[in-house]
Amino acid sequence: MSFATGSLLTVAAGSLLGLPAGDATPRATCSTAALDAPVAVHPQRDVVFGSLVLPGARRLADRRPNAFRHRGYKLAVTLPKGTEAVLSVPREMRGRVGLVYTHKAEKQTWRRGLDGAETAVRFTACAPDANGGRTGWPGGLIVDRRRCVTLVVSVRGTEPVRRRVPLGRAC
Repeated sequence: MSFATGSLLTVAAGSLLGLPAGDATPRATCSTAALDAPVAVHPQRDVVFGSLVLPGARRLADRRPNAFRHRGYKLAVTLPKGTEAVLSVPREMRGRVGLVYTHKAEKQTWRRGLDGAETAVRFTACAPDANGGRTGWPGGLIVDRRRCVTLVVSVRGTEPVRRRVPLGRAC
């Protein structure tokens, strides 16, 4: 695929997800994903944004930050194979919470803390196969302090979904 074709596809995908033309949202793709993620979703344990899931996130309410120099939480993202979604920090939470799901963000947060994190990441799951399943990415969230944060997930053709995530504090 040529650079021009790839750029056109990026713009088109951004438009379909309700993002501005020329969207430069950082990407987490199949090539950066961990191996297949567990298929089971547990709503009592996980924070579920429709197809995108933060496994185990509900269990963080009473935990201290244990990642990113004790400023954040390791928290994977999973999606059904063959799907795409954008996880983002709403404007009112920016500067309070950030996303660390790309190598660039990981490096930047080590140097700059919360200022190095991203405010949105586009996750593109691996292609579906006979086993179905989910694609998972390692990463996490960095915060200014223990708090209940709001995050948003946008999936093409649906309304954005907002959910609260307990990061060291109950929601």
